[in-house]
Amino acid sequence: DNSTVLMGKNTMVRRALRVYAEKNNAPFWNEIADLLVGNVGVVFTTGALVDVKDEIAKYKVGAPAKAGSIAPVDVVVPAGGTGLDPSQTSFFQALSIPTKINR
Repeated sequence: DNSTVLMGKNTMVRRALRVYAEKNNAPFWNEIADLLVGNVGVVFTTGALVDVKDEIAKYKVGAPAKAGSIAPVDVVVPAGGTGLDPSQTSFFQALSIPTKINR
């Protein structure tokens, strides 16, 4: 009840903040709009930040990586058996990971 989440296309979120800044003579929001880079959501709240953070964390879900995206941490795939059937190596080929089939 004490929070509002603003999410959408980045250009629309920036525009909404800029229109608000102009209508309310609050240029501070233009500075905030300039900081919005990448996929972001903005939370406006009068509640305790810890409570808001905990509520948002309840709905956080992972998303699969997209082709060409950069991992935020190093990913290491150790050498060894995968447990996959030899016909399933196309998964690794799509990721440009060399495979070897041992019989």
